[in-house]
Amino acid sequence: MLIKNILGQKMSNNMHNKLKYFLAIYWVIAFEIISYGMGLIIRSNMDWYKLLNKSIITPPDYIFQTVWIILYAVLAWSAYLLYREREKVKIKQILLLFFLQMLSNCSWTPIFFGLHKINIALGILILTISLTSYILIQSISYCRIVFYLLLPYFCWLLFACHLNLMICILN
Repeated sequence: MLIKNILGQKMSNNMHNKLKYFLAIYWVIAFEIISYGMGLIIRSNMDWYKLLNKSIITPPDYIFQTVWIILYAVLAWSAYLLYREREKVKIKQILLLFFLQMLSNCSWTPIFFGLHKINIALGILILTISLTSYILIQSISYCRIVFYLLLPYFCWLLFACHLNLMICILN
């Protein structure tokens, strides 16, 4: 069976499958580049961060780095799965919300670490949690695998919210 590509040319199933894998890898690489950029902002502000009073359950720095690398790969895979099904109206809406929550997520780091606006960062984190919870609610009916992929991310956001709130309270 032949499938038409973006230009309307016919393409074999084998070529179509290769393109799907390439797109999935592209999404992961793109999200990891974003994660790396966030890491650069964080590393340049670690002296400030180390001076803050923090929650007693704040994990060591290497845990944050490891968790976010994994979570950004999971976020990329979720985005890819949603993108693949984007012709469905409900999935298109979920995908739009997904990108809004990613914008919110990515704005947290420069606000918190770059500008040292910990209260505004907390608000951004609450917005990210709200958007992610709505995505979870919608995806359970329309793209269940995305629901399961995003659950660990959602739990980490809740934990990060606790940590950010404690920094606000203690400083």
